[in-house]
Amino acid sequence: MIVGADRIARNGDFANKIGTYEKAVVAHENGIPFYVAAPWSTFDDGRADGRRIPVEE
Repeated sequence: MIVGADRIARNGDFANKIGTYEKAVVAHENGIPFYVAAPWSTFDDGRADGRRIPVEE
């Protein structure tokens, strides 16, 4: 399974739209590989981890 990402932190944590977490869980439970595909502009070296990624509301 391949999903996109809005932002990727330095450690690989990522944030995306609603529904991505559920897809990750289903993939994991069924032994399906799970990948994140995103352009270089999505990587944010200034954010150490996902806790620092702002959530759009």
